[in-house]
Amino acid sequence: MAQLFVGVWPSATAVKALRAYPKPGDGWVDEAQWLVNVRPLAYEQPGMVDALLEALRFELDGMPPPTASFGPVKAGSWLRVPVLGLDELRDVVFECTTPIVPVTHPKSLPWEVAIALRKDRSPKELIAPLAASWTVREVVLAEGTRRGGTYHYETVESIPLG
Repeated sequence: MAQLFVGVWPSATAVKALRAYPKPGDGWVDEAQWLVNVRPLAYEQPGMVDALLEALRFELDGMPPPTASFGPVKAGSWLRVPVLGLDELRDVVFECTTPIVPVTHPKSLPWEVAIALRKDRSPKELIAPLAASWTVREVVLAEGTRRGGTYHYETVESIPLG
């Protein structure tokens, strides 16, 4: 059983910037983990995917494509790069999916839309500049699965914007 997420994939320009980020030592997430996580959902249950896709298609239909950009890299429980410009998208996604998958961690709201760089407590010395911006043309319902000891995101279905 896979865990579901709503997200967007970084553009080729953003991927190039992520690849160039200095990564000394081990523990860095690989490219299959570079989903911009707009909303974590839950482990898939029967009928959940269809209900989520219906809600997302309805609410996102005609939504103008937002411009996303990397914010300052943050250390803490995970080393991550916030993705700015997606607050409205995040809010719409939470609003239309909460009746299907209730929010279980209200203390983490508002959710920080971000890409994880390392999934461990990382020292501030690993913070480096990271810059890219792109137009988000689609939102994906993705599933997270473990393969070969690491976590990967795979697109279940894409929903175009605009």
